[in-house]
Amino acid sequence: GDDIMDRAGFFAPIGEISTVDDITGSEYTSGASRITDVAIGPNETWSIIDETRGRTFTYDRSGNLLFAFGDLGTQIGALEYIAAITYRGDELLILDKNMSNITVYKRTEYGDLLLSAVGLTNDRDYTGASELWEDVLQRNNNFDAAYIQIGKSLYRQGQYEESMEYFKAANETVNYSDAYKEIRKEWANRFFWIVPII
Repeated sequence: GDDIMDRAGFFAPIGEISTVDDITGSEYTSGASRITDVAIGPNETWSIIDETRGRTFTYDRSGNLLFAFGDLGTQIGALEYIAAITYRGDELLILDKNMSNITVYKRTEYGDLLLSAVGLTNDRDYTGASELWEDVLQRNNNFDAAYIQIGKSLYRQGQYEESMEYFKAANETVNYSDAYKEIRKEWANRFFWIVPII
């Protein structure tokens, strides 16, 4: 079959991005993520589990990382051997093979806000989504996907210069270039009559 997964995020949806320690420059002993299960979540999101680190990674339909959590251990909330994942409504259920139990995770207020913004974006309610993405940025000003979505909303409204500011904040070059082309086109249309006179 054809691979239909969209990989529009800054990194491929593969779990842990870096396997190299930033301080020592050496490889982590745990290596790359070993993805063992996937679950489809609300608003066209999906989550994968990394058996190597006991982490859960959640992505939107474009492959943008929304959030990641979890660790190996015996404390409450940590897992010894992550084996399976599924959704039950808004709850995330994860099976710990060693402990023979299921841990139930509930989303935080931030997670609810993020998924609401994703849902409005999927429904093409860009104005409503833009307001929620602004709220997301109030809580996490390093979230590049929020800058990009706000920039796209402004672009659709014809506010090209404002959209460029948001694309620039996220280092999003493709959409930045599209907005710049529209500004250049507007400038050319406005001053086209000057060229024949000169």
